[in-house]
Amino acid sequence: MLDTAKHRLKRCIPFLLLPFVIVGTPSAQTIEAPLSDQLQAGGDEVHYSVTISNTGVGDASDVIFSAMGDVNLTLSGAGTPFSLGTPPSPTVTASSLANVPSEIPTAITVTGTGFAGGAPNVRFTAAAGSPFLGGTASFLDVAGVLMNATTVTCTTPRAGVSLAQAATIQVRLTGGLNPTSAGNLITFDPPTITSLDPTMVESEIPDLVTITGTGFGSATGLCTVTLSAAGTPFSLGMHPSGAVVGTIENPTTITFGTPVLGVQADLNADVTLDFATGASVTSAAALLIKTPTVVSSAPATVPSEIPTTITITGTGFAGGTPTVRFINVGSPFLGGTATTVTATGVVLVNATTITCTTPRAGVSANTGARIEVTLSGGLTPISAGNIITFDALTITSLSPNMVESEIPQVVTITGTGFGSASGTCNVTLSGAPATTPFSLGTQPLLTVLGTNRESNDDHVHVAHIGHPGGPERRRDP
Repeated sequence: MLDTAKHRLKRCIPFLLLPFVIVGTPSAQTIEAPLSDQLQAGGDEVHYSVTISNTGVGDASDVIFSAMGDVNLTLSGAGTPFSLGTPPSPTVTASSLANVPSEIPTAITVTGTGFAGGAPNVRFTAAAGSPFLGGTASFLDVAGVLMNATTVTCTTPRAGVSLAQAATIQVRLTGGLNPTSAGNLITFDPPTITSLDPTMVESEIPDLVTITGTGFGSATGLCTVTLSAAGTPFSLGMHPSGAVVGTIENPTTITFGTPVLGVQADLNADVTLDFATGASVTSAAALLIKTPTVVSSAPATVPSEIPTTITITGTGFAGGTPTVRFINVGSPFLGGTATTVTATGVVLVNATTITCTTPRAGVSANTGARIEVTLSGGLTPISAGNIITFDALTITSLSPNMVESEIPQVVTITGTGFGSASGTCNVTLSGAPATTPFSLGTQPLLTVLGTNRESNDDHVHVAHIGHPGGPERRRDP
């Protein structure tokens, strides 16, 4: 058994604020008390005492202590069983969180060994790419807090990744040592989209959409929301996408308002979120965009010569006053000269209802028509088929049904769809084909002026038949 041995630390070998270690060499001796507990300052010399026994060899870490200034070390004394050794290097071994959201700064604890000195910085280095500082840097330092020799805390930076990105962690100690993890200790996870509400919007009607997901970042932040699809379906076929600003309500919620999109056919749009850091996430075919439709007319049948108020039902009507047209490709309108006639008095009532007044169509037979609505945004929905019929005029009877050739007489024609009271029309009398029975056998036809005199739109009073003078005057019954 060796008794207490005294040795002196003299100014011989320089050290500056670095740890050092006394390593016992004989196999039968260990140091039972840490030397750092027994250091004593004494003028130009620093004395320490150790007790050595032969009970076995201890770990060198049992005798590690740190110098607080310039210290010179000399081991003296006959048969001294010690030598000057190198202390172990600091290490970084773990992170309290293996995964963190890339858009949400998160507090973590970094563990390791040998942490010392003042407040360190903590460096995150991406395994690939440059996800930090808006996509310009592959690593980024943040301030750390030294808790003890094995623990440093810090807050992770925003990483701006579109896919999960692994990173190493380095603790940059104030003494100049920079221990780094042996491999990737932490992964920055990108934001995710889990659902949209609603999942369907009208192309021409602005709507508020809520996106639910994870890792969106701090409340009151902003991001870009882009709706896209194959081709150029937006803005009346001019653009492949439409973008608006989204509001980050909280880490799991983003809201945005849909603009007027100008989509001419129903489509399922991809929804992409782009963040200021460079992070981006897409949910494919997540939002159904419906184009406006024209479904029905009430009434479905109108007289061709009597302007009639109708109600058009459909979906997605929006904007200012639309234009309504009635279409038949066979050119039945306006005496067979036009494929369309345009309504008057158009009123956009709501997103599903338009009212208007039908024009006089000028058809000779009942004519079906499709209805086309041109909205102020430029879209032109049209009914899938004929949803309204313009009924031609009908004649049901004449009274009297016999007149004298040379005696002018008033004839009343009864029928339907003759038009408004006090209107006029031409009434033509004709004989057998290829004959000229009128005007002493010189004319095939005789045309006179007819006047609609009844309020129920069903009668025409005819004058001037067979007489070149004025109409016979009589008092209506």
